Amino acid sequence: MAIRLKHAMEAKDHGHSIACATTNVPGPSERTQAAHVRDPWPRELIAQVRAMAKIKAANRLQQMEKEQLEALVSERTSALMHEHAASRPG
Repeated sequence: MAIRLKHAMEAKDHGHSIACATTNVPGPSERTQAAHVRDPWPRELIAQVRAMAKIKAANRLQQMEKEQLEALVSERTSALMHEHAASRPG
């Protein structure tokens, strides 16, 4: 079975003559057989996207924790430096 491309049909409707490209399409029995075979890609793709989203969320959480720890260390270091400077005689 051959199908004419949409643009070729539209061009013909508008009075233009161009060569029509065709492609082979599976017949009804081949389509019926193909319908019984499920393609694993969509489920695999969904699983990959979900895994990537979990990884991204974990990375964001880790980055936020790192920033909080950096701020805490900086704050504590500053406080210790002030305590040390205040305790020095002179």
